[in-house]
Amino acid sequence: MRPQHRLVNNVGYTKIYPMSSTADDTFCHYCGRKASILNGLSWDHVPALNVKVPKEFIAGIRKTLIRACVECNNMASDIAHIDYAERHLWLKTKYLQKYKKLILSEGGGSDPEKFSGFLKAYVSNQKKLYVEILGAIGFGIQSIDQIESEILNLRNSSRKLVGTVLIDYLYGTPEDDQEELEEVSITLRSEVSRDEEPYEYMDEYDFILFLSAEMEAGNIIKNQVDYLEWKDHHESRFTLLDLPLEPESHYETPWSVLAKLAQQNFGWDQESNRSGEYEELISLLAELMSEGYPVISLEDYLEIKRTPPAKFKPLIREVMREDPENYYGVSWDELSEHVIKKSHENFISVDLDAFLNILNSKKHGLSSVNCGMSYCEWVSNHRNTFKYLKLPVCPEFAYELTWAKINELTDKLALDNG
Repeated sequence: MRPQHRLVNNVGYTKIYPMSSTADDTFCHYCGRKASILNGLSWDHVPALNVKVPKEFIAGIRKTLIRACVECNNMASDIAHIDYAERHLWLKTKYLQKYKKLILSEGGGSDPEKFSGFLKAYVSNQKKLYVEILGAIGFGIQSIDQIESEILNLRNSSRKLVGTVLIDYLYGTPEDDQEELEEVSITLRSEVSRDEEPYEYMDEYDFILFLSAEMEAGNIIKNQVDYLEWKDHHESRFTLLDLPLEPESHYETPWSVLAKLAQQNFGWDQESNRSGEYEELISLLAELMSEGYPVISLEDYLEIKRTPPAKFKPLIREVMREDPENYYGVSWDELSEHVIKKSHENFISVDLDAFLNILNSKKHGLSSVNCGMSYCEWVSNHRNTFKYLKLPVCPEFAYELTWAKINELTDKLALDNG
């Protein structure tokens, strides 16, 4: 049941437009953003309905309805603010807190052109969101000094102070009579009692996105044990993201539901969402093979992921998953076959006769190679020679012959050469 003061308060509200000289309700008067599919517009009560105003001051309170986007309205919700000005500045601080990671990383830091498919779209969207949020914080602010937040004194990935960066995003001037609002505010703040304001943890929607992002990074969090284990290894990120210690209790949602929602958001069971990523992986592994880094077994794959060659390190970290079989829903044999096929499509190797002559020659130490395993071992130890001679990644696939047949032809060639 709602408190009695909420029922009493919910009368006498008047629409005002503090950021416009006309009755313009097409944008949010807190952040300046217009309505979108994901962020519509509604009316926000100021002061909030849960403010317990003493009876002797009720007549002097200016009850206003402010045009607000869903995000601003939900963030402020029932937080007790006396006037628009106080709520406006409070929201700036909350946006800095909510998007702290995005702001410090400057939208992720990566260049979208380095990626393709889903990953490119994601990075591009993060960049756009970064600019949008800075604009939302700077809207209606005349000086950075109006905002109270330690985050303004932090440096972003380019080593610039956040407060300095925000100066370029300050715009708009409130049109309402702020002196009048401030006078009411000063008079009442010492008289008005408020419900205690809870600590602002990441909201449930963003928590689902967080779980999805960790899935993409190969960290599967399905329950409290997984979550606490992740926390132990990422204490700084845990604090930076404002994550709750017990999500089940905080969001009043069981872990089974949280994990399922994250899985659906990530597209765990939608292979089409991964097709682009899978192609990138196959292309990367094929190029590694052509450079003399055999990725024949899952053990080879994991070893390269743990100790990546310097030339490929950034791409390996972006593309190679910890558990590719489970992630892409294919067996290692299928994946390996796709890699070998790709490598032979993209990289030209010597013909069979030339290959047999090289095997028969003692010049390059290939005379002892008589099976796929020994061939891969030789390639790993002679990468430059492998590339120089333009040898095939997988002779069996390239020449459609078994190693037994290759050995037989090599022996015959040796006899013919006397």
